[in-house]
Amino acid sequence: MNNTNLVSFASVAMGLFLASCGGSAPKTDNEVAAADSVVASDVASLQLPVDAKKAAEGFGIVAYIQPMGNGEMAAINAVWVTDDKGGNAMRICLSNENSPKEYAWKGDGQRCLTKDILAADEVHVVKDSQKNDLYLVVSGCPDMRNIYSYLIPIDIKSLKQETCSNGELACLHIPASENYEGYDEKNNTIAFYTYGYYEEGGRYRVKVNYDFNGKLISKGEPENE
Repeated sequence: MNNTNLVSFASVAMGLFLASCGGSAPKTDNEVAAADSVVASDVASLQLPVDAKKAAEGFGIVAYIQPMGNGEMAAINAVWVTDDKGGNAMRICLSNENSPKEYAWKGDGQRCLTKDILAADEVHVVKDSQKNDLYLVVSGCPDMRNIYSYLIPIDIKSLKQETCSNGELACLHIPASENYEGYDEKNNTIAFYTYGYYEEGGRYRVKVNYDFNGKLISKGEPENE
């Protein structure tokens, strides 16, 4: 990385995420303390890397996945965004299958940092229709079993992200172990599937819906797999 070409991040006024950056809200037991600094560089004068592949678009931004190599059990990928004209490229995260972060699989979303994202195989652009805030849903499977999904806030006006003082981008882990299903505009929720096991044996999956604060809103009935 060219140290003379670092891009500084701007803050986004989102109360939940500010809490993880040392704001006024109290810390929770599962909150991660920021450690190693992560910065984004304006690669080739804000040009998107040539090997970044378009993965999703909507609401004025385009998201890309750039292959960065192979880990022990999963691909290492970077997620980039640009505006809808291909300008203002910004790297959002780089997957890290060796992150020591421990995740819960029940209840509400869990605050974390982009350096804790274990895998980034898919990306979707979603919008909180009540606040008009934009997010990326980044998902991936780092262990050949569970899908991990993360909700990352995006500032469309500047394509610069909320960070803690040392450069880490705050996000949420959504505790759903299967795929992202879609967005419910009427209820302003995002849907995922997660799996479980019957007491008598056999696996099922169930649809779970979260709001944009990571709160579990509803849970469907088990569906046999």
